[in-house]
Formats: sequence, C-alpha cells, structure tokens
Amino acid sequence: EIHSPFANAISDSPTSILKTHSQIGYVEQDPFFFDNENLETNLNIQGDDTLNATWIEKLELTDFFESLPQGLKTRIGREGVQPSRGQKIRLAILRALIKKPDILFVDEPSAGLNESLAEKMLAFLAHEMRHGILVLSEHRSSLAQILRPTQIVNVEMNYDSDFVTRDCQI
Repeated sequence: EIHSPFANAISDSPTSILKTHSQIGYVEQDPFFFDNENLETNLNIQGDDTLNATWIEKLELTDFFESLPQGLKTRIGREGVQPSRGQKIRLAILRALIKKPDILFVDEPSAGLNESLAEKMLAFLAHEMRHGILVLSEHRSSLAQILRPTQIVNVEMNYDSDFVTRDCQI
C-alpha cells in the first residue's frame, strides 16, 4: 500500500494549500540566510519548534553551536558569525527538519563536505526521512548507495551539441 502525504490535501481552499506547503521541505545548494539576523530567525524556529540535540550531533554541528557567543541569538552574516558552505548546508537541513516535512528535496547536500562527513549526513537524512520521501540531487554517485534508494534516476546532460540532450537511466 502506498501512502500519499497529499491524500485529501489538495483542493481549492487556501487552508489545504498551506497545509500541503507545510508538508514539503527544500534545501538548496547555496542556502539563503538573512544577513545579520540571529540564528534563531534564520532557522525559522517558532512556538513549539525545538532543536533536536541528536540532529545537531548527527549533522556534526555541535562545535558550531557551542562556539556561538550568544547561542541562538548570535547574528550570522557579514557582522556576525560566518558559517562555512558545508555548515550552511547542514544548517539548512536542520531548518527543513524542524518543520517535519513529509517530502524533502535536497540539492547537493554533500557540497563543501568531505566524503566521510557527506556519508554520515546522507545516512542520517535517509534515517530521518524513512517514513517520508527524500528527493536528492547529488553529483557524487558513490554517495547514492548509502541511501539504499528505491529508485535512482541518473541524468546526464550533454552541452556539446546545439541542443541539450538528456540521458536518463532508472
């Protein structure tokens, strides 16, 4: 039996559209953070949202959080703490997981990470999304097997001709 997170969710009502939107998470390759806003704002922590210490540990962000002079109130950006590219991606993954999405799209989560950390992070993501849908765009094909995917789509782009061609293998 296939469970659809969108069963009975889509209709013309604004409430159902917002509900559907809240079920989807997206982590882009170059995550956006508000410059000179605090980390709490940038992680979009609100009301009942809590930071899961296990997630912080599994994403190897413990040292980062411990180094923040004002904790979640620490500003990030030009006049504050400047996370590395790898830290930004892991913070964006944390931000997405806080919302408990049923579907999570992640673009290049291993960017800026060494192979070992990338493997740990992908295994963690696969575990956290085991009851949902994880859609991953990843150039390191060696990392795809960590997820034990039900389906891999390999798309190769050829830009050497007048037309862009795609070779898709499932």
